[in-house]
Amino acid sequence: MKGNYLTILLVYFLCSFSLIGEVIGSHFRFGSLSWSRDASTANDVYTLILDLHIAYRRVQWVGNMEVGDTYGVWDSLYWGDQDSDRLQNLTVTPGGIFFGESSNDDWSDSRGFMKHTYDEAFLNDTLDNNNGLFKIKVQSCCRIGSWDDYTFYTTVNVTEFMAYGASPKASIFPRFSFQHSMLVLNPTWILHALYLSRSYSTPMSSND
Repeated sequence: MKGNYLTILLVYFLCSFSLIGEVIGSHFRFGSLSWSRDASTANDVYTLILDLHIAYRRVQWVGNMEVGDTYGVWDSLYWGDQDSDRLQNLTVTPGGIFFGESSNDDWSDSRGFMKHTYDEAFLNDTLDNNNGLFKIKVQSCCRIGSWDDYTFYTTVNVTEFMAYGASPKASIFPRFSFQHSMLVLNPTWILHALYLSRSYSTPMSSND
């Protein structure tokens, strides 16, 4: 009886792990981060505003199905000090819904903002010991088609941050792969591509 129970438990665990990998870990498409210092704060309050531009597979329970949907995901955001959060406050952008050959290929483009306040001691230590630079990164276990980790990040220049500066912004566009049966372009894709080109027309640049 005990052996049967352990077998059932093992099967349940494996199925749950597979499901999590499918609906949580495999839905990342692309992303970029940029930052600025919150101009509304006092000189001795070092609050950073993080601008997230990110795309995920459209999943009903995540809540990123329609334009204007605001949602969060389980991916980890590391602020560069000892703190971390999960990604949240993401909103599907106007024109940001994209349809593939099946529902598993559908995805949505989103943008969001998150805030974090740094201790002055951490910033001073970074200036003294890390060339005045630290990274804010997003990391998760998996991406489309594999269980490999993915990470994307922005580098914060402490001197510029403390002077109410901001990082460059990057324009990132998805790559479309067309099969022979898809040589006739879907007009909806063309309109969405034109919208993204207009909405995210800042010069391509590295956040380093």
